[in-house]
Amino acid sequence: VVATIVAAALCCCCCCCGACAWRLRKYQQQQPLGFKSKISTVTGKYYPEIEALRFNFYPAVDGQRSDTLLVSFAGAALQVGGFPKQEFRKSLAAFNCDQVYCMDPQQSFYLDAPRQCHGKRWEGYTALETRLRDECRHYRSVVFIGCSMGGSAVVLFSHLATVALAFNPLVDLDVEKARPRFFFWLRNKFIPAKVRSDFKRNIHNNIGLNRRRGCRVVVHYSALREDMRHIDTLPTDKDTGCELVFHKECPHHNTAQFLKRRGQLAGVIGGAVRWASDHPDMHHGVSPAHINAVLDSKESSEAKP
Repeated sequence: VVATIVAAALCCCCCCCGACAWRLRKYQQQQPLGFKSKISTVTGKYYPEIEALRFNFYPAVDGQRSDTLLVSFAGAALQVGGFPKQEFRKSLAAFNCDQVYCMDPQQSFYLDAPRQCHGKRWEGYTALETRLRDECRHYRSVVFIGCSMGGSAVVLFSHLATVALAFNPLVDLDVEKARPRFFFWLRNKFIPAKVRSDFKRNIHNNIGLNRRRGCRVVVHYSALREDMRHIDTLPTDKDTGCELVFHKECPHHNTAQFLKRRGQLAGVIGGAVRWASDHPDMHHGVSPAHINAVLDSKESSEAKP
């Protein structure tokens, strides 16, 4: 009897292992980039074809720059072996503006370092902020757009934008760490506590810096309880906080898709682009410390009798 039970258990284990191996092989064939990104996340292996997709620039007209730059941040890939994709391509195609598409292959909320950082970990914020600042400094106005994890990047780097347009940004990584999404959000399970804390602090500081420059941070969010938990942690002060737009009829996380199906997304994006074009700002390529110094000096001079 014992031998029969052991044999049955071994048979079940073999079947399960075979099924898992078959599924992994299937995902490897269907989603080769997604499969490699997971391997890269776990082992640190460098794949040039993945890193090449992290930051892509598309000019509206070859050889010259437009007045406005549109920057889209990709969210996560919600499937095992999935890979993030460039988002809002069709929506942004309606505007004759230069465009940048960012994605995070490690799905680490743009916090894990790109492989060219020579092995340093959790330097992703600094690396991407530097690259965005170098690009944004060439434009009179800049619009950031992103949904979910991409929305998190929008508010995280909002100090570089004229208008930061986020849909359901995930801003409390302690909440996300506890959610059962290991296969979907592989890297966020390993973000250190200090990095999570710095992430939240940078979001608050950078939103405040955006607002001090007279720019805008607009956040659209759904009626989903998990989304509202994140939104409740954002600053909402009239002068230094976000503009919140609540969509009570949206019962799921993808607010951008909800608005698109209602024919409203194009108007929301168009309004952001028009406002940015009408309110040019020349501080996109300047460091936060310099911006603060300029604004402090300006406020001091205005306060003098």
